[in-house]
Amino acid sequence: MLGAVLVDNAHLRVVESTVSAADFFLAPYRHIFRAMQMLASGGQLIDHVTLSDALRDDPIIRNAGGAAFISALADGMPRLAPVRQWARIVHDASVLRTVAHVGQTIMDDALESNAKAPEVVERMQNRVGSLGTLSAGYIAGVLASEVQIERVEWVWDARIPLGKITVLDGDPGLGKSALTIDLAARISTGRSMPDDTRGIEGGVLIMNAEDGEADTIVPRLAAMGANLDRVRILKTITDSSGERQPAIPGDLATIERAAVSVDARFIVIDPLMAFLSGATNSFRDQDIRRALAPLATMAERIKAAVLTVRHLNKALDGNPLYRGGGSIGIIGAARSGLLVARDPDDENGEVRVLAVTKTNLGPCPSSLRYSITPERGSIRVHWGGESRHRASALLALPEDSEARNAVEEAELFLRTILADGPLAANEVSRVAKSSGFARRTLERAKKLLGARARRSGYGTGSEWVWELPKNANDDHTSDLAVFGQANGSS
Repeated sequence: MLGAVLVDNAHLRVVESTVSAADFFLAPYRHIFRAMQMLASGGQLIDHVTLSDALRDDPIIRNAGGAAFISALADGMPRLAPVRQWARIVHDASVLRTVAHVGQTIMDDALESNAKAPEVVERMQNRVGSLGTLSAGYIAGVLASEVQIERVEWVWDARIPLGKITVLDGDPGLGKSALTIDLAARISTGRSMPDDTRGIEGGVLIMNAEDGEADTIVPRLAAMGANLDRVRILKTITDSSGERQPAIPGDLATIERAAVSVDARFIVIDPLMAFLSGATNSFRDQDIRRALAPLATMAERIKAAVLTVRHLNKALDGNPLYRGGGSIGIIGAARSGLLVARDPDDENGEVRVLAVTKTNLGPCPSSLRYSITPERGSIRVHWGGESRHRASALLALPEDSEARNAVEEAELFLRTILADGPLAANEVSRVAKSSGFARRTLERAKKLLGARARRSGYGTGSEWVWELPKNANDDHTSDLAVFGQANGSS
């Protein structure tokens, strides 16, 4: 068949309509077919000379016989060869090999000692379903050269990308829902974002399972200046079984119609766990990815940012990516992650900090401070500028007031002991221990302060040192003797 293309280049179009390179069982034929396609796309003649030149450095072709192997393809080949029939034979043989492989894989799955019937059946259905894509001429994927490059668009610059999923994490009672309403109000009217960057104007879809429409959601929207005609609230849907809460991914078609009805550019799902289908195990990575992949596809299709809200788990790990409830697949599916936490600098506990935990599409922006105040019988979000605290530092700070005071003292200790420059890590630990600071408290303070550990020197004479960040505030430093006196040490 490939020899027929060498005899008459017009046969290549017939072959391409039925066969892909993957259909050839032997690697040399796959390489030759791809080279023929490359030459044709460049408008070049396909003969044994041009083909041999294109594959001159290909080790697969060289091992098969090189130029002599290529020339032999056309030996005795008639110009009116039955190319279409040969192409069908090659393709059908490829399909049968794939079917045999799938059948063997299904049998191996079923015979595993720990096999579970529902999982085996699900994998079988997926594999058998994939056989439907083996029709003649079907090639999955898209050539990179055919993709039109687009720039990333933002609902909120560097924080909430348009057409993508963003996750907002935080403990209950910190105003996550109020923050989503503030953003919804801004988008519905086209106002600037909280950091005074340019916003986007469009409709909003709010899916909120915890707050009432009449007594909470709408009053908050009104207090924050939203255009109520551009906001749709979706709490329940009605089907043959009656009224129920919409589920993801099963009801995405209904959710999409609701969003499109207001030309939504912003969709709030608050909280995410309340809208996952009952069949979705929120702690199973595979389940989460299957639920959120269609949601991400919908967001991209209708050009709407999806902001999903989660509560934090009780883990002590300070890594923000592991602190959200449910599977790590949730933050994995998101292109951006945000965190709400109390402001450690606010003694009254009324100020919150919005920090970034993940940003795949742009630089990491600064954290922002905000507070919630009464407004016309409801509430309003007031933004207070930038905060020095990053997400990891906010999660390193304990909620317990006594433990928090200990961390704040340890932070002051580090500011003092490192004020004159880097200090050996062993010496920091020794002085901290003599001053009564636990290792865990010291590590939390280090993260909160932004101090870093690095290796100083080279070879056997090198050592680990701790040092303050360049923007450390010298006004916080004090005499180290204070710590010795407070702990009774000399």
